[in-house]
Amino acid sequence: MLSNIKRFFKIYPLPIFVLLLVFTIYYSIFEVLKKQDLKTAQPITEAELMQNEIPKESPITPKPIQESKLETPQPKLATPAENKMEEKVENNEIITSKVPSLNIRQEPNVNSPIIGKLTPHIQAIILEDDGKWLLIGANQNSKALGWVLKSYTKILPQKAILQETQEIKIDLPQFFTSLAPRLNIRQTPSTEAKILGSLTPEDSVEILENAGEWVKIQDINPTSNKSGWVMKKFLKEI
Repeated sequence: MLSNIKRFFKIYPLPIFVLLLVFTIYYSIFEVLKKQDLKTAQPITEAELMQNEIPKESPITPKPIQESKLETPQPKLATPAENKMEEKVENNEIITSKVPSLNIRQEPNVNSPIIGKLTPHIQAIILEDDGKWLLIGANQNSKALGWVLKSYTKILPQKAILQETQEIKIDLPQFFTSLAPRLNIRQTPSTEAKILGSLTPEDSVEILENAGEWVKIQDINPTSNKSGWVMKKFLKEI
């Protein structure tokens, strides 16, 4: 058998050499490729894993909500204007009229409607003073009556105020108007007396005298001449 092998190599030396060469080349290529595959297949290091790892979102820790400090309500301090007004109310001066009949107006100007009269026997208190005009109020309850010209008023001394308070029970002027569309104003308190004019619901009068069923009236408007006697039952207070 050995002789047969030797004989074979002697007859085919070149093909055998070529075959061995090809085998060697293929083997070398195979080894090179195997090494490259092993290198590529190496496990990723821990550092590479850390670099490639997607960072996990850290859980959000809720911040504790701070309780708002409760503000203690501070007492409201009175302004100088309020203090001044309080002083006015507490120290109201008592006044009266220097003239027989002083117009009480709705607003502090001479064109404002007349809503009443202040006479020397009536006392009033000062609610407001703007220098020229006074806002006056009823002496008993401080109810606002209207505006009067300051120059025609006078302040009553304390003694006079006490005396007047004892002698006069009603300081608030009363004004009346007609219940009827046209109420006859007569010269004397009689249905037979001469008719001087008529009183309407648009008029405002004050009572000067009282005689049973009849009263003597006078218009509070100084430009009007409506004055005389009317039947009391046809009047209403305003």
